[in-house]
Amino acid sequence: GNPPYAEDSITNPVNHYGQTKLIGENSVRKSAAKFAILRIPLQYGMASGLPACPMLATSLNALRSPRPWPMEDSIVRYPTYSGDVADALIFILSRSLEGVFHFSGQDKTTRYKMTIEIGKILGLDPSNVLRLENPPQGEEARPKDSHLSADKLFRLGFPKPLSFSERIKSLRKLLIKAMSAI
Repeated sequence: GNPPYAEDSITNPVNHYGQTKLIGENSVRKSAAKFAILRIPLQYGMASGLPACPMLATSLNALRSPRPWPMEDSIVRYPTYSGDVADALIFILSRSLEGVFHFSGQDKTTRYKMTIEIGKILGLDPSNVLRLENPPQGEEARPKDSHLSADKLFRLGFPKPLSFSERIKSLRKLLIKAMSAI
């Protein structure tokens, strides 16, 4: 299929991680319980601290490294803020919604572009972050673009999230404080 994927799109996981997620979903569907499944892509946040967020920590490590740091620029990502995920869960549960739902940030980007944007917002020089046109070894099994359409939730009244850039700006003070601790 072609992204963005709706909740009823045919699933076809390309790696073990995706296959285990589908096995979990199918187990939930087969149970007699009422259920809501929320599918989300690359998640980031600060509530558990910087070490608990590999996406932000890796970007900051790359920006602060004295050595060149290769970063892939080929796999399309839709970074999704963990606070927005929590709000989506509350929205679903408070309305007793059932079924499968997708939620994600709305910005089409890559790890390289996210890192450059974080550097710009925090005033960190990104010149040592090297753009890789192809994924590093081991990442080839990721889909090139696994964009999940969140239109179903938006139609139900859930608000669109802040852009990645605006969210990083809102987290700027926390990120600077976290950087000084590592």
